[in-house]
Amino acid sequence: MDHRSRREIEQDCRDLVVALAQCGDHREFALAVGLYAEECEWLRMGTLYVGRASIKDAYESLPRARVVRHMTGGTVVDVIDQDHAQGLTYYVSFAHEGQIEEKCALPLPLICPVSMGEWRDEFVRTPEGWRFERRVTTRIFERTDDC
Repeated sequence: MDHRSRREIEQDCRDLVVALAQCGDHREFALAVGLYAEECEWLRMGTLYVGRASIKDAYESLPRARVVRHMTGGTVVDVIDQDHAQGLTYYVSFAHEGQIEEKCALPLPLICPVSMGEWRDEFVRTPEGWRFERRVTTRIFERTDDC
């Protein structure tokens, strides 16, 4: 594989990481689920979700009154071959818990991050383009109080 092809794969996978964070944060769950391959897994907080339907259910079970944003950075992608890659991304997560009937007025109060962790991803090239084949979310640090 030439240098240019490797760089294109790396960038496509980095873009996928950012797109998934943004879709999830903005509750665009159908778009988020579409970024996973048909045969996919997501291990999050000790629960393994298998397949797009399971991942969709996980997203839809999130509290409706929660506003969350993930800051991503430090994504390193290791290209395995033309159709497979692995990645590691660090993230910081901020959240606000509102009331369901409340329309949150911006700006919201900034409280310490909820968590800091990493995503270990396995990417696969599909007819739809690059997709997540497997994601493992690991919280490295977690807020234990209101700071």
